[in-house]
Amino acid sequence: MFQFSELLTLVIGLVMLAYLAYQAHRVAGIAHLRLLVLPVVLTAVAWIATVLEGVFLPAVPAHDLVVLQQASIVSAHIGGPIAHALNLVEHLACAAAALAMLLALVRLSKVRPEVRQCASPSG
Repeated sequence: MFQFSELLTLVIGLVMLAYLAYQAHRVAGIAHLRLLVLPVVLTAVAWIATVLEGVFLPAVPAHDLVVLQQASIVSAHIGGPIAHALNLVEHLACAAAALAMLLALVRLSKVRPEVRQCASPSG
């Protein structure tokens, strides 16, 4: 069962991705902005996996949550292989998004100052 906040995050993220796709011709023309597309897409993949994972996980009564937090054998059987695969996709996508963002920021930090000034709104 997914939470409302996860669904809301997914909807807002998909609207953002749709706008990014709509403005693709503008994004393609700005090299610095293109570096940020991959982290955004990977984050959206993680959001989608989170919501889908919640669809495949059964609703757990509140008194059973303590058992789940102890990482017992019971928690290994809840959700089945689909939910566990989606959980893995979620975490891998988040890690990949963080690495892509790190690489983008490192590349942006190496941009010459005069290029940074030309790319700024005031330049």
